[in-house]
Amino acid sequence: METAAATLHTSAAQPKENTLLRQATDDLSKRQATPIGNMMVQKGLVTEDELQAVLKKQKEVYQDFLLGELFLHLRCIHEDDLYPFLSDYFNIPWRGIDEMNDMDPDHVELIPESMARAQNIAVVAKEDGTITLAMSYPQDVLSVDAIRAKTRCRVIRLLSPPRAIKFIIDKYYERS
Repeated sequence: METAAATLHTSAAQPKENTLLRQATDDLSKRQATPIGNMMVQKGLVTEDELQAVLKKQKEVYQDFLLGELFLHLRCIHEDDLYPFLSDYFNIPWRGIDEMNDMDPDHVELIPESMARAQNIAVVAKEDGTITLAMSYPQDVLSVDAIRAKTRCRVIRLLSPPRAIKFIIDKYYERS
């Protein structure tokens, strides 16, 4: 049975936690209220003319490309500039290929190679029931949920360029 003091303590802590969560969500919503292309122009990554030209190409020819991918594909921006920007925009840490050379192969193999390749995901760390995933599309909640269910671990997402993830998959799954 809970004491009155414990009940008071619990109910007093919840509004503070809810307020912090609400503030973090509001901050992210405000950041994402500005379309990503406009934010790229504001940050000086591309010009307004480049944005308009790429948006037109995206609409006409490259419908399956995300805007950032299309900027990379058309060589308007380098991934060393795009991924730190996306990391900030989505509030998800990023890791490049240079930071993925010394990983434990047993961690990488926590998910089947077919799943890693299909979802463009790699497990880059595991510690205390938590795995860290390098993902080219970290908003893919279905993949995160599937991996959480398969591994029974908490998941931390990292944004990573597709070529960095492919490097990990090729390097570590070939060992097995």
